[in-house]
Amino acid sequence: MPSWIEAQAAITGLKRLLRFDAGFVNWFDGRPSGARRAFWLMLPMLPMSLFNLFVPLDAKLDDGWLAVIAHVLVWYVLSWVMFPLILIVIGQAIRRESQTIGAITPFIWYNFFLGLLSCTLTLLSLVPQIGSLIDDLTWPIIIISLIYEVFLLQVVIGVGYVGAGLIAIVDFALSRSLLFLLIMPVVVLPTS
Repeated sequence: MPSWIEAQAAITGLKRLLRFDAGFVNWFDGRPSGARRAFWLMLPMLPMSLFNLFVPLDAKLDDGWLAVIAHVLVWYVLSWVMFPLILIVIGQAIRRESQTIGAITPFIWYNFFLGLLSCTLTLLSLVPQIGSLIDDLTWPIIIISLIYEVFLLQVVIGVGYVGAGLIAIVDFALSRSLLFLLIMPVVVLPTS
């Protein structure tokens, strides 16, 4: 579990990342032990992920609770570990394994920040007066978050913006694919 001091350093690193300051990387532990500790963030993130996943859908569950729980747990674990594993494979392929391992910790903290932001926006979308505005901001927020991810990957891995952009697209496609393959089969969306 990340220590309080590590969390404070990560917050400072995230602030620098949001200012496009390449010095953000110095605030994260890029060693494998730092990445292992960062993975503990998946525990406090679980309730927020479930909230973000099911509240906006206004959906009914298609299967029994055991099937839904199994799908959600598999989706959640895979959504946390698949991209870091892909990063390691990419790092081995391009001979930058230490850099890709070093990218895992800031990537996890950045996604934790995005989860908090997403949870806040989901709460705001429930307010009738601003719900449609939040819905209209979904794609611009996704694009902005991908721009930050490209910057993060470019700084830490050093593959240039095109290479970092391709890696970020892999991450986006993977997360969407996992959602559609594992969650949508157990959810029935309302018909308009």
